[in-house]
Amino acid sequence: MLQTMTNFPPDNTRTDQKHQAGVDVDNGDDNDIINDAEWPQDQPGQHNESVGQYDTHNDHDHQPSGHYDDNDPFSNMIYRIQDGDPSMSKASFFDMGIGDVGAEEIAAALRYGPNTNVTLMDLGRNGISDVGFSAFFSALGANGSIRHLWMRDNYMGPQGAAALADALTQNRRLSELSLGRNQISSAGAADLASALPMNNTVTALWLYSNEIGDDGAAALANALSDNTSLIELYLGGNAITEEGASALAYALSNKNTTLTSLELNRNQVGNGGARALALCLRSNTTLTE
Repeated sequence: MLQTMTNFPPDNTRTDQKHQAGVDVDNGDDNDIINDAEWPQDQPGQHNESVGQYDTHNDHDHQPSGHYDDNDPFSNMIYRIQDGDPSMSKASFFDMGIGDVGAEEIAAALRYGPNTNVTLMDLGRNGISDVGFSAFFSALGANGSIRHLWMRDNYMGPQGAAALADALTQNRRLSELSLGRNQISSAGAADLASALPMNNTVTALWLYSNEIGDDGAAALANALSDNTSLIELYLGGNAITEEGASALAYALSNKNTTLTSLELNRNQVGNGGARALALCLRSNTTLTE
């Protein structure tokens, strides 16, 4: 039975797709393809009413040694993280142009500061490469506070993804990872997939527009066979064809019983891939979107 989805993932929502019960699929029809510029702006990390205002430098009840500077929000947040400001639960560095140097400064703040209060951090659209992310992820492994980490629109690449995979084998707090448009490739997806069976806290993973292809989809399918925590997986715009879609369908029909949402818009799964996904719904009872 076909039904329309109404609750879309916040990273890469579009409202004019065809949807199939349990799986959000694009069968490759050129009329369904859209440009990145057409993606809506209420993505994770940007302010919207469902997320709420970010804690940046508005709460001055906690003054860390006179370091606040309202004209320098980046340094302000760094100081507050280092000083363990109890009023700071969200840190948005979105579109500040901090680059690798900024990512390294944030890593140092997490590593040496006593902060255990920031639960959401947004590093989106900052020109951060694998160098900056590797430094950041080295500090993330033992971090016990950050649950939501938004990093889309950077240059993580496969090496940065490998560093994240290593952190995921140690971190026991992260639950949401937004990695859209980071040039992760099939190699990076494979590294992330290898870490998922060893991680039992990540419940939502956005990997849209990362060129992971069928090899990356197959690696993630294998991970789904052993992972018992992932609930939402978003793979739109990744050049996945019938081969990759069939691998995912096999894992979901035979092994995985926890995933509830799978998004495959802007791929070329074709009629064969769409058929395989439809058939998996006969035995899979957990996919709802």
